[in-house]
Amino acid sequence: MQGQFIDDSLYAIPDAHNNTVIFDVDSNTISYSELPLNQIINSKDYTFLHSPKIERHIPEHIDRHIDYVIVGVAETCNLRCTYCYAESGTYGQKEKKVMCFNELKEMLFKLLEITPSGIECFSFFGGEPLMGFKAIKEFVEFASEYLPEQGLPIPRWGIVTNGTLIDNETIRFFNEHHFSVNVSLDGPKDINDRTRIFADPNKSVFDVVEKNLKRIKNKKFILSCQSTMNRDFFMDYRKNNYSNFIREMYSLGYDYVAPLIAQCPETAVLDAELKNKIWDFYEDMVAYDFDLLLSGEDLNQVSAYTLSIIDRLTKQEYHLGCHAGSESIYYSAQGKFYSCHLMYELGECEITKEKLEKEETVKYKDKLESWNCKNCMARNICFSWCPGVDKLLGGKHDESSCFAQKVSLEFVLLKLAQITQDQSLFEQFSVNYRKAAQDSAKAEKGITNEEIY
Repeated sequence: MQGQFIDDSLYAIPDAHNNTVIFDVDSNTISYSELPLNQIINSKDYTFLHSPKIERHIPEHIDRHIDYVIVGVAETCNLRCTYCYAESGTYGQKEKKVMCFNELKEMLFKLLEITPSGIECFSFFGGEPLMGFKAIKEFVEFASEYLPEQGLPIPRWGIVTNGTLIDNETIRFFNEHHFSVNVSLDGPKDINDRTRIFADPNKSVFDVVEKNLKRIKNKKFILSCQSTMNRDFFMDYRKNNYSNFIREMYSLGYDYVAPLIAQCPETAVLDAELKNKIWDFYEDMVAYDFDLLLSGEDLNQVSAYTLSIIDRLTKQEYHLGCHAGSESIYYSAQGKFYSCHLMYELGECEITKEKLEKEETVKYKDKLESWNCKNCMARNICFSWCPGVDKLLGGKHDESSCFAQKVSLEFVLLKLAQITQDQSLFEQFSVNYRKAAQDSAKAEKGITNEEIY
């Protein structure tokens, strides 16, 4: 980290010109000084930089309103990814399981008793959900006819797939029902095929997925990618190579690509070498994103990660964090509800239908109760902390995701401070940022209208 706290809430970061960016952590405000950091510290005359604190209204309980359901339609997978927390998609279950149409229909009726106003979105998950494509197809067609008959809206549909089973039939289906389709790849072939592997190691996952993506023509759905970065990915990363990496990913036909750090012990523990690599990657990512936000070109390639940091800074409000179990819920192939798929993997208690019907609120666990979060410079805007990941890691902290959050925030603060010194540049940036943020929000919801295409 380049910066340091100079009092309880002011965090100061030196820039490349020996000037200082001062971030008021408790108000999300940014100041810029032409004085070097050591001179500011020695003067001790910086109390005037404080702004009114953001009020942290941290509730003991939050209202439960389920509008997003993740359906674990298949507790099995045709891949053997090296970092998979779900044990090859089985979530530790003794038998592999793929849901049938009647089980999906039973889930819908359970949900309608709990939320009679309907569900906003269903996302099919695994394992590999396309191993249950026949049931998914029947269910979506049934729900799309049944729900309007009950005076309820048709939900948005989504799926997270490894892409190896995509064919012409699934593409037609995704188009017909305007799916949001997330096809996972972890980078170019030499990187992806080290960690995303078939049972037959001589067969390339990347080659199969690339071939399947080329089948997609004239699509009417959002095609996104979650690119999981594990330790091997970072060890191979070379400074200033982010633009090459991200452009190669977009060349495969994706609308949006989201690089995310792997949730596994090998990556979560931060040593000096990994720390330097994560620093390089996120510095390059933020620099690339700001180049696009200033030029207005390829705004779809601006990372959701950078956009989220800017969004939380501009809103100047405390980001509460995870709403699993209150706004979203996981339904397992075993026919039970859980707050999320991680809690299912960890064997946490199911949330019974009776409990969902009776309890209108959920006990809220705030990130400031975790580790050293209350003393962190990203404490108001952090979106990396996950109680499920902490439990998955045996109660240990995900150091890499935490570090990535803090260094990214530093780089964003330095860029914003520089831009705000030039009014015309800042106005240009603001226009492009709003467009990128709006399109990213639509893509997250799988909205495919003329504003995107």
